[in-house]
Amino acid sequence: MLYSADNFDKNNPESKIPHQSEFTHWKNNIKDSYNEIESKIKERINGKRSINSSYFGKECLNLPEFQPIKDACKDEDDIFESSGFFFGIILFKIMMEKEKGDDWIFMKSSKTNGKEYNKLK
Repeated sequence: MLYSADNFDKNNPESKIPHQSEFTHWKNNIKDSYNEIESKIKERINGKRSINSSYFGKECLNLPEFQPIKDACKDEDDIFESSGFFFGIILFKIMMEKEKGDDWIFMKSSKTNGKEYNKLK
């Protein structure tokens, strides 16, 4: 489960994907690859206790297996920025869907435009 540091309430986890229309548009551009991309991100975050979406996204987006994320954003003015944004939304969705007991909190990063995710406990 995912909670916001700005208004932390253990009874009120995040339940909405941010920027839903952009997410849906880009996801539809890579329908055949989306589930595999999500699985690969889950594999890469397994065992981590802290994640900065900007650093993590930059690391992942340079790998060939994440090329579909860039492909999904090919019609945008700034593919690099848009693919990073899309990656960040996917990561948010994954963190939001974690099981109760696998709790995380997020906040805007002070170092980047991304989010910091930290495991609770």
